[in-house]
Amino acid sequence: MIKNVVKLFGGGVFAKVLGVFRELLVASLYGTGVVAGSFRVALTVTLVPINFFTSDMLSAGFIPLYARFKSQDTKKAQSLFWLLMMVVTFFSIALTVMLYFNAEALVGYVVPGFDSAGKSTSVLFVQIMSYGVPFYVVSQLCSCLALANNLYLLMSIRPAIQSLGMILGALVSYSRGEVVFFAWGFSIAYVVYFLFALRLLWLNSLLDFSLKWSAEIIREFWVVIRPLLLLPFLLQGGIVAEKIVASYIGIQAVAAIDYAKFITETVVFLMAIPLGYVVLSTFSGLSEKDVSKKIIDPIRVVIVISIPVSIFVACFSDLIISTIFERGAFLKESVNVSSKVLIGLSIGLWAQVVSYVMIKVFNAQSRNREVVFFTSLAILANVIFNFVFYKKLGVLAIGLGVSVYSILLFALCTLSLGLVQSLLPLLAVMAVGGLFCFLLMSTFNGLYVGAQLVEIIVFVVFWCIYVFSIPVIRSTISPYISKFKVRV
Repeated sequence: MIKNVVKLFGGGVFAKVLGVFRELLVASLYGTGVVAGSFRVALTVTLVPINFFTSDMLSAGFIPLYARFKSQDTKKAQSLFWLLMMVVTFFSIALTVMLYFNAEALVGYVVPGFDSAGKSTSVLFVQIMSYGVPFYVVSQLCSCLALANNLYLLMSIRPAIQSLGMILGALVSYSRGEVVFFAWGFSIAYVVYFLFALRLLWLNSLLDFSLKWSAEIIREFWVVIRPLLLLPFLLQGGIVAEKIVASYIGIQAVAAIDYAKFITETVVFLMAIPLGYVVLSTFSGLSEKDVSKKIIDPIRVVIVISIPVSIFVACFSDLIISTIFERGAFLKESVNVSSKVLIGLSIGLWAQVVSYVMIKVFNAQSRNREVVFFTSLAILANVIFNFVFYKKLGVLAIGLGVSVYSILLFALCTLSLGLVQSLLPLLAVMAVGGLFCFLLMSTFNGLYVGAQLVEIIVFVVFWCIYVFSIPVIRSTISPYISKFKVRV
């Protein structure tokens, strides 16, 4: 399992390097102005309906069932793939038509607070991005097929290809003074990704056509995904609600939220997603008892790493945003707005990372009703928090709302998996360490110019000493350090 996680992590690092460059470029060229804000809105309008096909409903429904069918008969497993291929192709083409001809209404619904310039630019972007929808959706199914056969390349390079497309689109758009090329970067990237996916599957003999057992397969797939049908509505509804609140705060808030989320999503992408997808592909078919035994140690390690990372992001939010984005059109005001969002996000970042892995455990066990129920409660809490507090807290409320969602989801998953006794002692000592670290960092705040470098050194030294001096933490990471030494 560790080997597969490392493969996805390696691809994720490369993708995020490109992602950092992409965000630096876009921030430098467009800051948090109309073009940047409109592009973020267009991505939301385009991806919200797309995610009904490519979110957890597809991966959590397809991968465990494909693995089970493959153990019975390879042709039966391939029949599942081709049946889904026909379904998602039909609906993705229909989605393209819907997005193109209803772009204006959808943009108006998502960002009612935008001015006419922001809305018209967003509509144009949505219409262009709609051309890439079929390639996006079908290639995601291909990626799930590859993952189910222990091929992790497609999953790891998708963000890199999207980033390359957006980088080229932004450069051409800015140099020619025509914003349409920015959106074309998204669509063309997924045409390339689709062609690459087909080639990889062909070379690995994974495109053998079969449509046997159609009625049985459809029935079993329906049983698996039926509880998940509500999940995309909930997740995408939460995103739309967030955009609505942000549009009332101001156009700067829309882009600032995405810049801040780029930081936290990078942490999730590198720490949670590799482990989560390996769990989904390797734990499918195991008993609940076996899964609980195998997952507890990785989760404890993730907690030990993710809590200091969350505290670091909270303590150095201004420095992180300023270092990465403050150049060109991304001015000090943009830094201030984005860093406020990042502070709110960082409070529950650790819980976001851990709960993502836990959700994949539920998916692997086909405990999807619990996933939907827990996610519903967490999203409801997030939306209520945003609408209640955005007038008082501004953009900080958006970040804190996500943290409310993450912490509640983590708590519910921990209770249901029966991991409270296993995780509570570790969480307690990590919380104490986090409190001491925060107080320590506060003593350096504003002491003298250049104190941030000293703060970072103190932060790292503190956590190194704390982790290796507390037995419950040391015992969590020691086995993995020993394995690393042996390999070296």
